[in-house]
Amino acid sequence: MNSTNEAIACACRCDCADAKLASDAAARDLPRPSTVESPMRGEPIVRAIGGLLAAIALVAGVALMLGDIAGGLAGRAAHAPASAAPLLIVGAAFFTMLPLTRPGPMEWIKRAMVGAAFILWGGAQLMPPGAAAATLGDLVITLYVIDLALVIRDWRVAGPSRL
Repeated sequence: MNSTNEAIACACRCDCADAKLASDAAARDLPRPSTVESPMRGEPIVRAIGGLLAAIALVAGVALMLGDIAGGLAGRAAHAPASAAPLLIVGAAFFTMLPLTRPGPMEWIKRAMVGAAFILWGGAQLMPPGAAAATLGDLVITLYVIDLALVIRDWRVAGPSRL
């Protein structure tokens, strides 16, 4: 009887020791506060610049619409820069903020495509009508289509739990 109790106690001590070793190993794999990614240098300034650019782009977009409603910009030479400004500024704001994100490579590419599409679209607005402007416009359309197709693919693969 004594040997049975000793065997059980030994097994219990071994199991507890194994559990402690496993627990210690798991604890080593957990991120510690000192190893958690710190914000990038200048992040508050980058956030402020990105936010300011986005606000300026929003104001420029509203001003563009108000100008169109009032009929003051339609068909005038001022319309091209007025329509390009919100696109270029919001694209710049987006690219300003992009380094603050830490997505995977494919998500980063998708985000960069959207930012590039806005900047290219703004550039197309400044070009005189012609083949080059049409081609640039088609490139913008293609970037948007690729981006949305990839988003739809992600939704389809993820299933209803992520939607």
